[in-house]
Amino acid sequence: MRIVYLHQYFVTPEMAGGARSYEMARRLVARGHDVHVVTTDQQIHGASDGWRESVECGVNVHWTSIPYDNTMSHARRLRAFFTFAWSASRRASALRPDLVFATSTPLTIALPAVYTARRNACPMVFEVRDLWPEVPIAIGALRNPATIAVARWLERFAYANAAHVVALTPGMKDHVVGVGCPADRVSVIPNGCDLELFGADASAPNLREQFGWIGDRPLLVFCGTFGLVNGVDYLPKLCSHLLDIDPGICVVALGQGREFEAVRRLAAQLAVLDRNFFMLGRVPRREVAAWVRTAQMTIALFTGPEIVWRDAVQNKFFDSLAAGRPVANNFPGWQAKIAVEAGAGLILDAHDTCSAARTLAKYLRDPKWLEAASRAASDLARTRFDRDFLAADLARVLEGVILVFALAVAATLGRPVLFRQMRPGLGGRAFCLLKFRTMTADHDANGALLGDAQRLTRLGRLLRASSLDELPELVNVIRGDMSLVGPRPLLLEYLPLYTAEQARRHEVRPGITGWAQVNGRNAVSWEERFRMDVWYIENQSFWLDLRIIALTVVSVFTARGVSHPGEATMPVFRGTCPKTPKP
Repeated sequence: MRIVYLHQYFVTPEMAGGARSYEMARRLVARGHDVHVVTTDQQIHGASDGWRESVECGVNVHWTSIPYDNTMSHARRLRAFFTFAWSASRRASALRPDLVFATSTPLTIALPAVYTARRNACPMVFEVRDLWPEVPIAIGALRNPATIAVARWLERFAYANAAHVVALTPGMKDHVVGVGCPADRVSVIPNGCDLELFGADASAPNLREQFGWIGDRPLLVFCGTFGLVNGVDYLPKLCSHLLDIDPGICVVALGQGREFEAVRRLAAQLAVLDRNFFMLGRVPRREVAAWVRTAQMTIALFTGPEIVWRDAVQNKFFDSLAAGRPVANNFPGWQAKIAVEAGAGLILDAHDTCSAARTLAKYLRDPKWLEAASRAASDLARTRFDRDFLAADLARVLEGVILVFALAVAATLGRPVLFRQMRPGLGGRAFCLLKFRTMTADHDANGALLGDAQRLTRLGRLLRASSLDELPELVNVIRGDMSLVGPRPLLLEYLPLYTAEQARRHEVRPGITGWAQVNGRNAVSWEERFRMDVWYIENQSFWLDLRIIALTVVSVFTARGVSHPGEATMPVFRGTCPKTPKP
């Protein structure tokens, strides 16, 4: 199965940032899928309309350069989101996927996802990593009522057009269901632990020798974004109290963000910078792994209203578990409760940094607690959050979506699931057309096949109205029998009934959609359909095909022209009567 994986911030282990998409994508490849990631190149600065391609552990990655970082203004961020949505729509749709998998944030990723799925008549699965737009609204990033209304519409649009939704926590699932998505269409697949990279068996440099200021001091590591909701100013305040309580404890902060310089200035003012608090900036993920394994404990931070941290699924938390290191959280969210209940972490006071410093000093100097908490962290990583197990869960969801149509057809119509029929293609040459069945094979008392209206089932009407019955025709496109756009392939017995002008419809490959389909579909007469087919052949162009695909999306949503007036589908074509010349 060809999967187009849409993620605006895809990174590999050689880059800085979370690598959930990389880890999931390479495991999908290992299961035999053809995976194409469409993303932005975070290592190139400056906008570009071009694309470059690379293969990362078997994953085909399509990169475009669209500048973005969280130091940008909200307006510039929105511009980056919509620019990528536009570019990704064109790139992804040209890859002809069997399934589209889109992961947010940003929520605008739904736009290229739905466009690509509609254009290629394939299902889309949407992954929710953060509760957008609820979090931006809560922190004041979205304030304009019109912008908020558009954001809420986009959220509903994403869920409504998804065949399935993947949420990273049970709380996120509850939110998605609350917006109106059926619960049976939402699966919880949390973030995971990369034991291969962070586990005890992974090789790592000796950072205590490389950075002499660490020595044998207890080490607490923070790795993540220096953003408004992360509240990293908590760390220099914490270190200020640690200087009085236990000056031997060393705190290292890895990462970048709009608050980086503000945190550095505060650390200098509190006289902790480069004494017991060290800011090393952004480092590649492989180096992050070495720092986490060197630490006795890591720390995860959040600030702001409950909606921000309640369902947090931070990469740093799972990386710490993978390395067998306990996690101190300064918020009582989902991940913090899991760590405390398993004996693999602490919850610090978010407002009293002096109390938090005393708690950290106590446990960082307790070797028995550290040993037990490290074992508990490793157990959590292996038993609940092993990325291999979670990737298998995701693969089952994606594979299940592509099968759901087949199962529905089998349950209501029986076997075979696919409808196969010889149809004329380019030059009138016959090929085997594939579609999902929408009608039964019922006969009357005399053994004659019943009419379309009697054989068309409720599911069949739904599949036809949404054009999902055409999904298997992608196989015909791949084989070269059909194109995405062109005159629809009709019956072989119609060939001798065409006029010379009507027969021109076979000068091009037949299409899944066409000019006639977006200008009346089955609601117009045969003669009018054939005139539109010939018009398409005479005016065929790339831009016309794009226009037809866009109009097809509208037709599918509105279900216009599914049937001819007075018919379940379309009456039989019996030839065009020649016009009698006027006397």
